[in-house]
Amino acid sequence: MEPVRGKKNIIFLETMCSIQPNEIDDTGLLLTKRQACSIESAAKINSDASVHLLYTCSMNGGIKTSPEYVKRLFKYPNIKIWKLDIPEFLSGTPLQDWNFKEYLETSNWPVEHSSDILRYVSLLKYGGTYLDLDVVIRKSLEKLGTNYLGKESSDSLSTCVLNFASEGIGRNVSEMCVNEILNNFWGESWNHNGPDLVTRVLKKLCGVETVEEMNPDRCSGLKVLPEINFAPFSYPQWKSLFSSTDVYEIMNQMNSSFGVHVWNKLSKDENINLLSTQPYGLLALQFCP
Repeated sequence: MEPVRGKKNIIFLETMCSIQPNEIDDTGLLLTKRQACSIESAAKINSDASVHLLYTCSMNGGIKTSPEYVKRLFKYPNIKIWKLDIPEFLSGTPLQDWNFKEYLETSNWPVEHSSDILRYVSLLKYGGTYLDLDVVIRKSLEKLGTNYLGKESSDSLSTCVLNFASEGIGRNVSEMCVNEILNNFWGESWNHNGPDLVTRVLKKLCGVETVEEMNPDRCSGLKVLPEINFAPFSYPQWKSLFSSTDVYEIMNQMNSSFGVHVWNKLSKDENINLLSTQPYGLLALQFCP
């Protein structure tokens, strides 16, 4: 189901097939258990929001032929899936005449850069909250209001969580991000079209030189949240989430976080034992049971 503009949307993207939509022969909906966990946590904690997965692969056999852990997602009535037709999706946006496939085929990271592009477009089209598929939500996002994103570090913004309203400053920022892709896409850098892009856009919007100078007064009401809200552990600390050492301290560090970014690019091969005291496993038991 396509998101509705202006509604309380939470949007996830799976862009594995963004260049070749029919290249995956597996049947059903292809999600890892961790991706399913992120979607479930968002739906469970934000039951009044519509949680949409925008999906680029063919779904041969549909939900019925998906793994059981994927089927269980749809016990939540607020989880929706929409098969994305990218040319149609870009129609009516600044990228409608931009050769998406050609640019992405030259990218060193086509799946990741597709996700960068499509998250900005989805927020421009619909408004709401975009979440990466490696963010576990642990508190209602309602308390954060609208028009926010988080810091990744003292000198860079994060794109793992973006909330831009469909009108006003939220729409302006989404459009600035899409136009930055149109004018300055670069496929040779992992961060150029993601965190670096949003950092460039916000510096321009806020009229500042550094992330530390950004605040709602300078940024037309847009909020830049401290790392603790969604990235309580920076990427050099990602192993803390999979270690059974200092568990109490690590779990306590998450107490004030709305969500936890688990850095899938780095952590995807880490084993999880749900009967252990690994912090990620404890999060999963509570928020995506």
